[in-house]
Amino acid sequence: MRRVLPGLWVLLLVACGAARQEPQGPHHQPRMEMEAGAVQVSEEAIFLVMRMEPLREHAVGQRLGPLLLALPPWRELLTSIVPEPIAQLDTLMLTGASFSDGSSQAMVLVTGRSPESLDVALELLGRRVPEGVVRGTGARVDGAFRVLQRRGQVVQVTAASGAQEAPRGIPTAERGEVVALRLKEPHRHAWWVPEKVLMSRLRIRTQGDGAELWAEGDCATAEDARLAAEALRARIRETNGLFVRLATRGVLNDVRIETLGSRLEGKLTANRAQLEATLALVAAHYGATLTFSDDAGVP
Repeated sequence: MRRVLPGLWVLLLVACGAARQEPQGPHHQPRMEMEAGAVQVSEEAIFLVMRMEPLREHAVGQRLGPLLLALPPWRELLTSIVPEPIAQLDTLMLTGASFSDGSSQAMVLVTGRSPESLDVALELLGRRVPEGVVRGTGARVDGAFRVLQRRGQVVQVTAASGAQEAPRGIPTAERGEVVALRLKEPHRHAWWVPEKVLMSRLRIRTQGDGAELWAEGDCATAEDARLAAEALRARIRETNGLFVRLATRGVLNDVRIETLGSRLEGKLTANRAQLEATLALVAAHYGATLTFSDDAGVP
């Protein structure tokens, strides 16, 4: 399974062990900046934005609730606050030093739930109040002490230590954009990304019943970018053996990785059948089960 996961991460950065580059792909696409819009966020290693509205309108995306609830960075948190995340959650933002260290993270949940129902959920979480928490609702959630504060239909989540402030504002997004991720030193979060990639950005957006991923990585020099591109192509070829091709219906067959000066640019597209097969494997890895309709067709 370890050999399969790099390819799955490439498709679903959502798996939040996931890492890599932002998107605007090869030369015909403009660069997209994560800081666009009113968002204010400190220069942490991770900045992730996920939007649910495109998933609610997507044949595959609307069935991803069990997978979202199973992902380690927010498993208990989402289960407690938005147990039906596709329907009840509008936007999730996460910033911090690590996907696995909750004490380094801060999150913002923009929900469609009423303030009253959110208060009930926070009260239930607050029954696990750690000593020393004096503001908001304190609870040990997903392996770390957190402070949760509600403002209208927005819940801010920070570490009880106050080590990381919650991001303010929401970045602008193109229609259909589900995921935007920025990572410093992405190899620290995903072993298969070459160390020569110093900063990566990634966006995933829906495309019909399928999806499209644009990725971008910054290197120090054009030579570093060339070597990193070669290493990534080699790792994809190594990963994309017979089992992976069959299990994912060939989702990695046509990954494009190019260089433009000191920058890497990549694109991956997946049709509905490839999405369903790949996401089912990701879900199984995290102990979740996804149920899809049987009319996706065979590529």
